[in-house]
Amino acid sequence: MSAAGSMPEAHPALVAYLNDHLGGATGACEITRNAVEKFATSPHRNFLSEFLTHVDEDRATLEEMIGLGDLLTRAQSQRDGLEQERLAAVKAALMPTVGAAH
Repeated sequence: MSAAGSMPEAHPALVAYLNDHLGGATGACEITRNAVEKFATSPHRNFLSEFLTHVDEDRATLEEMIGLGDLLTRAQSQRDGLEQERLAAVKAALMPTVGAAH
């Protein structure tokens, strides 16, 4: 968690790591789909179909995790913007003469 008990911020390295794995899972799904078609009449079809199901589920989970990371990052940016606005308002209230004509 970040300061004041707010939601944790998505770390850019984690998002990059998840994106790399998403790319691998997406490629594995495509290759496995092709293999399922190619080996449709072989005994390997059942194994490949089951494997495809698992990898596709993992790919979907990665997409959800990346989406959550993006959501957390956007939420943190919004909170930061609100804090900056509040700080500017407090500064203006405490120092009304700053920037006044000389």
